[in-house]
Amino acid sequence: MTLRATALLLVLLLALPPASGDWAMFGGDATHSGLAALTERSIDKRAPVVSWDRGNGDPGTDCSGVAECETVFSWGSVIGNFSAGVDGEYDRNVLHIAYATAEEDGDDLRGFLEIRDGGFPGRLMWRRDLGIVRDSSNNSLETDFTSYDAAYATPVLGDFNGNGRPDIAIATPHGVVEFFEPKISWNSGSGTYGGSGAVWSNGHWSYDTGLTIIRSNPAISDLDGGDDLVISGFDPAEGTAAVVALDGDGTLIWHFEFDATEISSPVVLREGASRKIFVSFHDNGNLKVYGIQGGNAISGWGPKTVGSIVAPTDGNLHPLLPSLLLADFTADSGTEIIVPRPAPEDGGDASLHVYQLDGTVATGWDSSYTFSDGGDMDATPAIGDIDGDGDLELVAVTWLDPSATSNTEETHVWALEADRTQLWHTTYDTSSGGGGWDDDEHAIASPILAVINTEDSLGSDNWDVFSCTTPECFALDGSDGRSGGGGQSELWHVTLEHRENSNRIFNSPAAADVDGDGLLDLVVDGSVWSADLVDLAVYRDDITITNADGDEIDAALEGEELTFFPLTVRNEGNHPALDITVEVRLDDPASGELLHEEQELDIDANSVLDLTSFGWTAPAPGDYRIWVVCIIDAVGNEEVRYDNNNASRSLTIRPERGVELATANASRGADPGDAAAFSVTLRNSGVVADNYTITATLPAGWSGSWPANASDIAPNATVALAVTVDVNASATAGEHVIMLVATSQGDVNASASLALRVNVSQHYGVALELPVAAQRVFPDTWVSYPVRVTNSGNGNDTFDLFTGTDWQAQIRIGGAPAGQVSLGPGATAQAELRLRPPAEAGWNESRDIFFTATSQGNSSHSTSVVTNTSVGGMMAASPVAGALPG
Repeated sequence: MTLRATALLLVLLLALPPASGDWAMFGGDATHSGLAALTERSIDKRAPVVSWDRGNGDPGTDCSGVAECETVFSWGSVIGNFSAGVDGEYDRNVLHIAYATAEEDGDDLRGFLEIRDGGFPGRLMWRRDLGIVRDSSNNSLETDFTSYDAAYATPVLGDFNGNGRPDIAIATPHGVVEFFEPKISWNSGSGTYGGSGAVWSNGHWSYDTGLTIIRSNPAISDLDGGDDLVISGFDPAEGTAAVVALDGDGTLIWHFEFDATEISSPVVLREGASRKIFVSFHDNGNLKVYGIQGGNAISGWGPKTVGSIVAPTDGNLHPLLPSLLLADFTADSGTEIIVPRPAPEDGGDASLHVYQLDGTVATGWDSSYTFSDGGDMDATPAIGDIDGDGDLELVAVTWLDPSATSNTEETHVWALEADRTQLWHTTYDTSSGGGGWDDDEHAIASPILAVINTEDSLGSDNWDVFSCTTPECFALDGSDGRSGGGGQSELWHVTLEHRENSNRIFNSPAAADVDGDGLLDLVVDGSVWSADLVDLAVYRDDITITNADGDEIDAALEGEELTFFPLTVRNEGNHPALDITVEVRLDDPASGELLHEEQELDIDANSVLDLTSFGWTAPAPGDYRIWVVCIIDAVGNEEVRYDNNNASRSLTIRPERGVELATANASRGADPGDAAAFSVTLRNSGVVADNYTITATLPAGWSGSWPANASDIAPNATVALAVTVDVNASATAGEHVIMLVATSQGDVNASASLALRVNVSQHYGVALELPVAAQRVFPDTWVSYPVRVTNSGNGNDTFDLFTGTDWQAQIRIGGAPAGQVSLGPGATAQAELRLRPPAEAGWNESRDIFFTATSQGNSSHSTSVVTNTSVGGMMAASPVAGALPG
């Protein structure tokens, strides 16, 4: 997408409440853009095929207006993710589809709300009875519904009660808005859903609007915080219509009523914290538009008359009003209101009007755009950048039925630029193949925009168009309304089986990756259409290994004979997989030992194939992986994706007798003299019950306790061993290893060892010894005091050595000055304190000189000794050998 188109898409997506869904409401969003979310890949030019179809009626049944032939009885379907509402573990990577359906109940119809799994085959997840289909005056609507002039409003998805679980709301024809928080049951073993209409605690609430709601759809917006609803409907008995704003808890926010005989779906404009609602309606032969904010009309929109239109009661046309759109469409700044106007008279042509927010016409739109010779419009247009130029284009669908007695219906698809010029116009024939009196293939379903064709010159940088009219759907390249180059009149078209007439495809399509394969899927009238591609898949549970007794195993004995069956390969795609090779390899999917191979296999779409059973002798003990590998010709078998073509499962080959030791924490801390406790798990890794002898090797001077034996341990069973290690009081700091050994008593060669580590904490200490503390000395004479420094801690340490400055005091070690000494635990260093009294020192003059040692590991551990040195003199008349001073 180009910059502006990407920015607009992000704005539209971000405008949705967080819990909404991939297609949360009619039109995809509250502005009715009709834009589908982007997917990893798309369908491109090969027509899709049906993945599953719940609307494919019995071809032998007369379906002319008969409800039993129709599945979807809402104006559209919604797509979201109900995984958080599943009771229990849920392992499906899919989205979920919801719509209203109806069944005959005597002379009436009974409605139901359904949620289905988006993957094949579209299993029913949840179903809730909505009661008899009736209007707000309790009149039956069976005729209106079976003639496709009335339907349930499209359901809406959100987290309406704000508890994090997905909710779904639907407005019934008799005006009650029902809110449900589905409680969905899932059996992963059988791959089935419960299918009931259960809800979580307090998971059902409602509000009665008093309106008939049969030709409009709610919109989600955060009106006062959280997910709220805006709903429109009318009261046929009173000749009035109303727009109702509801809080997500089902309470009324505001109600705005006015004279009208028909009303469109509302759109919601977000302007900062404010919300403005716009809706069109029929009143006295005119199409009018109201703008509403907070339950009051907006200036310039109170209401605005657009122009005359045919009365809803005209039997040749349909009473449905297309919805408005909101977009920054024209050269004017800001959002515009885009108003589709149905034909002004029977046989006339629909038109399009564009207004600014203040109610004035947009630049270049002083007059409307008339869809000349295009007929009437029931479908809501869509808007997006369809030609990749960075600007928005509008796509509208009209229908023309020149004669009520001939089979000549046409559908017209129009693409308009913002300046009222036509980008392209495409017409396709929607007449029934049966001929004769058949005037009911009319384009009622709204178009959507999705990135369908990535093979044109624009790649994925533009939206394409998808439009349905009974009984066909057409994909048109957005750039030219045809095939995006190549001369074809469309990208492709598909025919929905057994929907030949009666406006069966009246409900609008939706689009998202509903089956989780990364490709765009199209949801149409109770069916899902997916890319016509192969999708080979192998899963771990598809690989089955059994022993001689037929029991499925994950472990076997060395030399045991094993059987591989079934090994299942799946084709989850919609195209047959042809001429594939499947290999079974050991350990490595590319180069591992080849155990088995089958070639030239064909697997039909959405089918499975079991490989031929084969045997294998278990090799030497160890942990192995068994790989099942699909090898295909990618040209002849283009796949949805290739990352799921291979799968593996583990297989452990055990000896007859074996043992394993393990612990969650193999390292403990302890102080000297304390104990360290370990919890060790012993597992019998053999295939027979066994007894084990437990021994341990401890550091010198240490002791401990542990079980001497572990007895009668079954294969693969475990037993807890409590191991206590008593740390020697004189243990040095650091890590000490205890080796625990378990030995099989049935085979002494089968043993296991486990290293347990005790980290003894370090204690700090220093001691000083001063053999001679006092001496007398002549002035100007050196004297030395020996000092023994001892590391009294239990770990290596370095000690800083200090003394004073009097009498030239200095500390020496090994004859050299020293300021520190490093010692191991219990180690000693011999130092000396040297000093010299000055020459002028007097008789008996003395000094106390200290010697201090301080631990660098912990400075609080420090000690000192003090020496006393005094000055003496020689008093003999003549020298005496060996005499001391004084």
